[in-house]
Amino acid sequence: MDAQHLQDLYNGQLPPLDRSASRALKTVSGEDLHVHGILRPTIGIAGGNYPGEFKVIEGVTYRGVLGRDFLRANRADISFATNTLQLKGQSPVTFSEDLLTVVAPATYIIPPRSETIIPAKFKEDTLPGAIGLIESAPTLADRYQLLGAASLVRLPDGVSVPFRLINPTSKPVT
Repeated sequence: MDAQHLQDLYNGQLPPLDRSASRALKTVSGEDLHVHGILRPTIGIAGGNYPGEFKVIEGVTYRGVLGRDFLRANRADISFATNTLQLKGQSPVTFSEDLLTVVAPATYIIPPRSETIIPAKFKEDTLPGAIGLIESAPTLADRYQLLGAASLVRLPDGVSVPFRLINPTSKPVT
């Protein structure tokens, strides 16, 4: 879990963490990332509450990652045949493999060197309650020099979903 994201959740302070056996992790590029400690929250996902364990790390790209250890411990059953995710003791939750298009319902100006969350709407009908991964099209970077962050969302019916845009440039982008 990203340390900055955790601080944002706890009003600028890291919550009490358990001590980690490792003080740093090495990335594939050889960079050391500082480990602050271990957070052991209860995670609400797919209709149930489950114990989780996150290493809190400085400078992680994603807010948090649920790994194979979590999926194995909670007996995750992911069926691409029926598009469902089921964790121990819960009913299956439907997810969608359909490629859908999300659009911004208005024009936004993304400030330089910033991240902005905009409301996005689906162009197509969605299966209410399905879970989906929103990813940006490569043309977003090619055309606007913007990066779209991948987000796991529950697909609503006719309601907007959050879409994170990152402007790494030194100029605002419309």
